[in-house]
Amino acid sequence: MKDFRLPGCNECHGGGGGGGMCPALSQGVWFWGNTDDVLFRLVTLGSAELEKRGFARITYGSVHAPMPPMGFSVKTSDDLWKIIAFIRSINPSGTNPPEKMVPGRYTPLGEHKP
Repeated sequence: MKDFRLPGCNECHGGGGGGGMCPALSQGVWFWGNTDDVLFRLVTLGSAELEKRGFARITYGSVHAPMPPMGFSVKTSDDLWKIIAFIRSINPSGTNPPEKMVPGRYTPLGEHKP
């Protein structure tokens, strides 16, 4: 997919999203959650900023490196939605339906995190 390669996803996640020096996006494991909101924010802001804004990482894979902010390299929100649709399309059957939603763990800023 052309949109996946242009912003720099390919360099870390592999050309087809199957992994590289960073996690495979096709594994059906959601480190931050699988909602559109979380994926949009993660790609745009990166993981460090996502945490600063109150989101908590749910799990880790074999790579513990942060996701860099890529919002600067994605020209439009439509392009980002195409990337998110591509990520969803390469995941194993059954990992993205609404009944298998993995919401992000979010604590509004200023509130105590348990």
